[in-house]
Amino acid sequence: MKLKWITLLVKNLDESIKFYNEVLNLPIYSKFSAGANKIAMMGDVNKPKIELIEQKDRRFVNFGEGVSIGLGVENLDKTINELEKLGIEISKIISPMENVKFCFINDPNNYKIQLIEEK
Repeated sequence: MKLKWITLLVKNLDESIKFYNEVLNLPIYSKFSAGANKIAMMGDVNKPKIELIEQKDRRFVNFGEGVSIGLGVENLDKTINELEKLGIEISKIISPMENVKFCFINDPNNYKIQLIEEK
C-alpha cells in the first residue's frame, strides 16, 4: 500500500488553504467542488497530499483530537523563527533522539502539525 492523502474537515476552506500554502509552503495541487463540498488537495505531484474539505451542509466537527500530521523541515530553528514572525504559537522543541527534533503548531481548525528536522 501507498499513502495517497490525509483528509481534514475544515471550517473555512480559503483560510485553511492560505495556512497550508502560505505558512507551510504546500502547493495547491487541485481545488474543486463536489456537491455541497468544497475541496482542496495540498501537496506536490506524486507525493502524499493533505485533502481539505469544507462541508457547507454539515455542522463542523473537529475530529483532530489526538491526531497530528508530521511535516519534514530542513532547519527547525529557521522555520520556528519564520513562524514566530507570523504570530504562530509554537510548542517547546522536543528531541527524543540525537538526530531528531520537532515541535508542534496548530492549523486554523486546531489540528496539530508536527514540524520535524532529521539529521
